[in-house]
Amino acid sequence: MKKSAPTRIPMLVSALIIVLTVAYALIRYSSLPEIIPIHFNARGEADGFGARGMIFLSPAIGLLFWVILSAVSSSRSLVGHLNLPFPVPDEAKERVVDLSRAMIAWMTAAVTVMICVPGIALIHTSTVLVNVSTAVCIAGMVGAAVYYLIKIRRVCRDARPWDTAI
Repeated sequence: MKKSAPTRIPMLVSALIIVLTVAYALIRYSSLPEIIPIHFNARGEADGFGARGMIFLSPAIGLLFWVILSAVSSSRSLVGHLNLPFPVPDEAKERVVDLSRAMIAWMTAAVTVMICVPGIALIHTSTVLVNVSTAVCIAGMVGAAVYYLIKIRRVCRDARPWDTAI
């Protein structure tokens, strides 16, 4: 299945973020101490420690999410699995699937950043980086969901302007 640009770009960006996170971790790995802080409390103080190999955990989780969400967005039966709060007319199904795939792709990019940035922050022990990136990514996911759901609703409504159930 050929992906459209609104889907392809965020998925490529997500993959690039994962690759760059792993590359950066590999570059910095030998300069890290054997034990590194892996968790910080609300005051920014380290309260959990682990082996330096833990810096590869977040890109591994990011890759897992990327694979799962890529498979979901590529599913041929995506329209049958959408849980929208309004009916999707047959005339609008193809466009709704395209918009849903774009929404999933942008949410994948946000999730990838939200998961990979803490791995970089572990190297620098920066809780500010994690807090800011998490807030921005959550706002990005909510924004993408709202934006695309509004577009999907309009597509469904425009396909059947006489149907008041949409």
